[in-house]
Amino acid sequence: MRSNSHVRSLIERQMAMFHAQERAAREAPPAARQAAPPRPQPRPLPYVAISRQYGAGGAALAGKIAERLGWTLYDRELVDEIARDAHLQERLLEPFDEHVRNDMEHWIRGLLTEDTVSEHHYTRSLFHVLSSIARVGHAVIVGRGAHLALPEAQGLRVRIFAPLDYRVERVMASQHLSHHDARRRVDKEENERQGWLHRAFGDRAKDHFSFDLALNPAALNEETCVTLVLTALEGKCGPLR
Repeated sequence: MRSNSHVRSLIERQMAMFHAQERAAREAPPAARQAAPPRPQPRPLPYVAISRQYGAGGAALAGKIAERLGWTLYDRELVDEIARDAHLQERLLEPFDEHVRNDMEHWIRGLLTEDTVSEHHYTRSLFHVLSSIARVGHAVIVGRGAHLALPEAQGLRVRIFAPLDYRVERVMASQHLSHHDARRRVDKEENERQGWLHRAFGDRAKDHFSFDLALNPAALNEETCVTLVLTALEGKCGPLR
């Protein structure tokens, strides 16, 4: 588990990028921007949501994508930590006025289903965190159903998958397990992930059309995967710089 100060530093880094973007928009010459109301709402910036099979290498790939973009990486553990800390959640919401917060709350209510009742408090907090991170933008988010929880038009939703043998071999090497134990670990983790997604999103968790791009690292090397994500992101969301 990361220290609270480390989590705060990551959030502050993303907030600094957000405010820099806002300043650049305000300071642009009048001819370069359209007339705007006195207090324009922050325009949502793009995100990348990574969903991955256990052992496929999606977490490492997400780190490379975030590094190339210069964006903040939010992995599953980090998102969970923020979802359990009200102060960190409030920091992410600080830039937004009541109108934006109400829009986010309306979106979150639409995500909650009867299946989430048993985990209602945590799931609502999680959706708040994901919505806040995405609204600030310039974030690479790993896991926790971000590809289902966030507005699809704002970001790129990527699925990382690989054959079972490839994933088992990677887990054997990284965790020093026998083939038998690695296979059990892969099956267990995948079942737990799919079970959580179904509880949080119901039948939407089975929707294969909830991704914009699917990549197989067993067939494509890391650099190719990163390049394809950046190309797809720019094609969907516009220039990255």
